[in-house]
Amino acid sequence: MGDLEFRRDFDEVRQNWQAFWDGTLDRPILLAMPPKPGVEPVPKPAWAAAFSQPDEEVVDQALRWAETHEFLGDAVPFFGPSLIIDLMPAFLGAEIIAIKEPWGTDTHAKPCIEDLSSADIRFRRDCAWWERWVKLAECIQRKCAGRLITGSAAPFYNNLDTLAALRGNVELMTDFYDNPDGVHRAMKQIMIAYGEVTDEVHRILEIGTYGSVT
Repeated sequence: MGDLEFRRDFDEVRQNWQAFWDGTLDRPILLAMPPKPGVEPVPKPAWAAAFSQPDEEVVDQALRWAETHEFLGDAVPFFGPSLIIDLMPAFLGAEIIAIKEPWGTDTHAKPCIEDLSSADIRFRRDCAWWERWVKLAECIQRKCAGRLITGSAAPFYNNLDTLAALRGNVELMTDFYDNPDGVHRAMKQIMIAYGEVTDEVHRILEIGTYGSVT
């Protein structure tokens, strides 16, 4: 990949990040994203803004944010698809509960597994949350590819966090003692599903071409 529309020296910046991850950069990573002089700055959409706003509206705001800011030092313009907390459990079939809070809307998965030894944990491509995420991701990619980075190296949390969301925190802590084989069985299923989800995310967001952020 060459330059980005909103970061014309992206190739150089990418080399700095590669050196950082390799441990060979002889300075700290420097990030600065000030508003451009003489323009009214547009704020970046809040995380999970697409949960309650139309996809096109959110993505257009992200582009206006990039247009009205400068990306200096090692800063890279980035906007990726975010919908809810517990999105990975939702892809595995969990119901999502939304609760209005003073600061906005909180979301969490409703525990749905009663017995880890018989649980069928798998990526459910036909679930509403996956369909909604794909729609958002495709909108972002259609409008932002080559203009800013849209992919994340680790798009969703995983491992025991996912299992705790599906099983319940207290129940999972008990399972460590009462059913460790069931925990391992469930984790194997989750890791398979996570690999399948990640493959789809990389394909849709063309991470092999455009890269990702962390």
